Amino acid sequence: DPDTWQEISPYGGGTKMCLTWNADFVWCNSYPGPYVPIMSGGLLAITRFWWEETGGYDEHMLSWGGENLDQSLRTWLCGGEIMVAEGSRVAHMWRDPAKPKTMLHYAIPTDHVRRNRLRASQAWLGPWAEKVKSFPEFEDFLDGGRLEVGDLSNVESFRKRLKCHGFEEYLDRFQDLYFGTGRLPSTTFHLRERTTGFCLNLV
Repeated sequence: DPDTWQEISPYGGGTKMCLTWNADFVWCNSYPGPYVPIMSGGLLAITRFWWEETGGYDEHMLSWGGENLDQSLRTWLCGGEIMVAEGSRVAHMWRDPAKPKTMLHYAIPTDHVRRNRLRASQAWLGPWAEKVKSFPEFEDFLDGGRLEVGDLSNVESFRKRLKCHGFEEYLDRFQDLYFGTGRLPSTTFHLRERTTGFCLNLV
């Protein structure tokens, strides 16, 4: 409540996010231990040293969204850690168009959000980024599409300077999240119905 600062969320606040294969996230507060796979873009504290050492925000991202993916992946892959600050509270006044104090005063272009998410994945996922591009929401970014993620040389420069690891390091660090839950199965199959010839599809 922006008038009383009373916490009114029935969820008790979020602490941890987990990366999904479409370069997005799900809240995963129950993930065990103090480590945070993906942090929230608005609920973090970072030292000035680490901020400057790792290049700060990607200045080629646009508007809103995706910065939490970029910051999280560069932290884990370039020698840092992300941990829950136990007992801390950060207030987030959720945007409610019916309330002048919380109503949105800026635009959030959907194209920019998708672009930022894909840009973060192309910067840090290496060959795994091709999986991200296979999702329908990113078809505008395929060869010949109307959108592109832009030049990534700024990320490449400090990735080389810091000798950052490949995405395999992240998967290994959080292998219980991916290998242990079926998000990254060792074997996959395509199923086709014999009579119609149609393939099974997940909607």
